[in-house]
Amino acid sequence: MLKLHQLFSINFTLVFLGTFGFLVFFTYQNHQERELAVVEQKLRTMIEIVDISILEGSISYEFTRDLARRTGTYIVIFNKALGTFTASHEDAVNMDIFLGIDSSKRPLGGERLKIDRIEDKEVMYLAQDTVIDDRGYIIAISLPIEGAKSPLYELWWKIAPLFLVSLLLSFVVARLIERNINFELRKITLYLREVAEKNYQATLSGSFIGEFAVLSELLTNLARKLEKKDRKTRKQAAKLRLKNRQNADIISAISHEFKNPIAIIIGYCETLLGEESLPEEKRRRFLERISHNAQKLSTLIDRLRLTFSLENDIARIEPTRFCLKSLALEIAKSLEEKHKRRKIEVIGEAREVEADKTLMEHVIHNLAENALKYSSDRVTIEVAPKALWVVDRGVGLEESELKLITKKFYRVDSHSWESSLGLGLSIVKYILKLHGKNLQIESELGKGSKFGFEI
Repeated sequence: MLKLHQLFSINFTLVFLGTFGFLVFFTYQNHQERELAVVEQKLRTMIEIVDISILEGSISYEFTRDLARRTGTYIVIFNKALGTFTASHEDAVNMDIFLGIDSSKRPLGGERLKIDRIEDKEVMYLAQDTVIDDRGYIIAISLPIEGAKSPLYELWWKIAPLFLVSLLLSFVVARLIERNINFELRKITLYLREVAEKNYQATLSGSFIGEFAVLSELLTNLARKLEKKDRKTRKQAAKLRLKNRQNADIISAISHEFKNPIAIIIGYCETLLGEESLPEEKRRRFLERISHNAQKLSTLIDRLRLTFSLENDIARIEPTRFCLKSLALEIAKSLEEKHKRRKIEVIGEAREVEADKTLMEHVIHNLAENALKYSSDRVTIEVAPKALWVVDRGVGLEESELKLITKKFYRVDSHSWESSLGLGLSIVKYILKLHGKNLQIESELGKGSKFGFEI
């Protein structure tokens, strides 16, 4: 397989030889044209001499033969009126111009310049139809053109020294260019090896050859981009490792939360199946425990499903108009029935809003249930003119926890609550984001918290 500098040398030599060959051929053609032009001019001069000689009446066989000998030409004069030829050589009358001529029917008209053969010699003849003293003549003068049409190799030998000198110079130039190309290619190869080893601090010096200078700049820019991409890849790999650890923690948390209600359900079921004589009241209490824990599992599954659908942009809102205070009253009543000893107060004016009622019910329900978890006093749902607030008078939150409580699976360490995976506020945040709202949190340690969103 040829290398770049070898291809260059071969192409350079071929181009040089082709150009030089074309130059030789062009020179040869030009030389031929010049020589033939000289012959033509001589023929025209001889035509004029013969024309004058006829006019003076000095034309005869001896005169024609002597003139042809002294000028190295072939002369033929055809007298149209008499139908006779006066020729310096016998073969001259066999030229194309005279073959089959009929003086009465085929006048030449004007002149004709053509190449023909006489006595096995290639000649150029000029034939002219003229009228002298009211008599018509055809005058044809021929000159050998062997000297004018010299073979190409003769010209080649004349310019061979120039060709050899030019070839030598071109070889020297090609070697110099080849050496520079090799030098630039070695620089680029070494640089690419460094980059392949992730040594992005390697440098590639510029070049006085424009194309290599551009290539060096492009390769340097490419190395910088590869460096940035490599850093980004390492960061993504680190994030992926962190994500995998988080997923493992999530699975562990889910497993832990599911394990307790499942164990309770299995235990009570085995008791019911194993003791047929169990009193009815105790059997009913066991069944209620089984139902309660089954509902707990259902709630956990629903929250997980809703969280991941919101996080992956699968959930879509279906806006309707409804009264926000009426929805808050319904939620308060439902939570009071669940938590018999707790009280939820709903205050404020009735407000019509346009939102997804089902999702907004999740928001208010989660905020109110969180308030019940972390406080033992009354919980208030306030429908203000521009916002809805859920206020508790519980333990409050530390400043460091305010940024963490909306993350998935985060729970305040000092409080554990059944049916909780730390998804409540995460769900609230996603739902409000779908509605173009933000979750607002105000809290003071030991005095309580206030969660809400703009209407």
